[in-house]
Amino acid sequence: MRTARSALNQRVNHRGQVLWFSPAALLACLLLGACTALPLPGPATVPAAPAPSPVPAAPTVLLEHSPGGGAAAQPLFVLRYENVELRLSAYTYCTHGPALSKCVDGFDDHPPSIGSVGELFVYVPTASLDHLDVGLSVPGGSGDATAVPVTALGSNWWRLRPHAAAGTYRLSIFASGDGAGDMAADVLWTSTAG
Repeated sequence: MRTARSALNQRVNHRGQVLWFSPAALLACLLLGACTALPLPGPATVPAAPAPSPVPAAPTVLLEHSPGGGAAAQPLFVLRYENVELRLSAYTYCTHGPALSKCVDGFDDHPPSIGSVGELFVYVPTASLDHLDVGLSVPGGSGDATAVPVTALGSNWWRLRPHAAAGTYRLSIFASGDGAGDMAADVLWTSTAG
């Protein structure tokens, strides 16, 4: 049985929005030279809203990291710390839904460093991914990961305060939702304790 979505072609714009075109509409638009694309519902995303307190509201430094170059539709985490916002693309993700189902497995050999921040805020822009787990491990895979407590702040924001003996660690961030999919990304964090 064909659904209405199966007759549509998916495209992703420069903002990572999923755009949908019917083949007939796309042909007509190309022949007339008047193409305008409107985003239609794809995977649910959280509407842009002010971050809840105590998330830093006005970062002055914006950074991006996409392992392997990333793709326009690759889901991302938004991390805020001090005066920095880091848009961190997931290296592994699965989405499940009526509009799009896709799984990509990978690993980030060179995750970005966030230094020795004491407090980190994580935003997951996909509304259906409403659970966050964070683990701390020694880069290179020796030893087990230690769970980092997270505090839900609302509006898909979480706060975490990693702590460990002095050294550099891989901080692994994993978002999931009940049947909605999941995504993972890593950063390097340095502890100055001790």
